[in-house]
Amino acid sequence: MKKILCVLLATLATASFAAEKDCSKWTADEAPKIAQKVQGKGVKGLTINYSSDFATQATAFQSALQKQGVNVTMAQVSGTGKCEFTNFSK
Repeated sequence: MKKILCVLLATLATASFAAEKDCSKWTADEAPKIAQKVQGKGVKGLTINYSSDFATQATAFQSALQKQGVNVTMAQVSGTGKCEFTNFSK
């Protein structure tokens, strides 16, 4: 029973971040709002995986998240049109 509960809680935690994972649809101007949403969910750290065409947005997200007390790791990936928050930690 305890294992089932843990799995359900982990699934819910992952699902609750679904809306915040894909950051390619946001602009740099929205970074403070996104940072507040992410921090409001209790996130203490995350990784931003981004392609070179999203470097400006990724940097804005990093700055805004760090101002909210979220530890951010940046990782540039190949390709285009990619910006994703991963490796959430609470």
